[in-house]
Amino acid sequence: MKKFIYPHRVFAFKYDSLTGLYNKKTFYKKVKKQIVEDSSRIYYLIYSNIDDFKFINDMFGYKKGDEILKNTATLLKKIGQGNNISARINSDRFAVLVENFFFREEKLFEISATLKKLYRRNGIQVNIHFGIYKIENGESNVNVIAGCSKRILKTIKGNSIKVFAYYDEMFKNFEKNERDVITNFDSALENQEFKIFLQPQISFDGKLKGAEVLARWVTKENKIISPDKFIGPLERIGLISKSMTFRLKN
Repeated sequence: MKKFIYPHRVFAFKYDSLTGLYNKKTFYKKVKKQIVEDSSRIYYLIYSNIDDFKFINDMFGYKKGDEILKNTATLLKKIGQGNNISARINSDRFAVLVENFFFREEKLFEISATLKKLYRRNGIQVNIHFGIYKIENGESNVNVIAGCSKRILKTIKGNSIKVFAYYDEMFKNFEKNERDVITNFDSALENQEFKIFLQPQISFDGKLKGAEVLARWVTKENKIISPDKFIGPLERIGLISKSMTFRLKN
């Protein structure tokens, strides 16, 4: 006997029940199929989320939060004049795949402005941001592509000026530097590659009045890495205190 599958179960399996967009699982499958079948074309994967959405839910109620999500979904579906694959990933996070031919940055500005205007009169500040990854040269790993979009999105979260950011070569190099710093940190510490330099401070009358302490990472190959390249990554994962301890002991 053929098993009957109820339509509402099919819908729940593929779609987000609140917005009617694809759910994450279906979205990833659809995107994979699209970029593999038309690998010669250029696409953009756009991830988005709304700043402080939990605060909005807590302050104005889940009904108002759901309304914002549904209006956001309606606006996102119009990207590329509707020629897109769109999904609600979870909570206030959405994703859209659109072909290069249909993609316009102006649409993202328009979505941001529309949401702000729509809820400002209710005293609700709705700020949406977008992380964009350009898919080209036959790229097909959706998890990697989505990860890049999400990471660049995080860099502008809470930014009141920037609406979107691209995962570009500059950010790719930034991430590579962070990985290199974290990977090599323990061996650099063991090999005493963190050095302290004293930069003399001279008064107006030409007398030595003190010195500024400067930290540098000098690799075994005598490559000097300045603090702006390694302090940030070490602080973000909690290793800077270990570095400071080393400098104090030595």
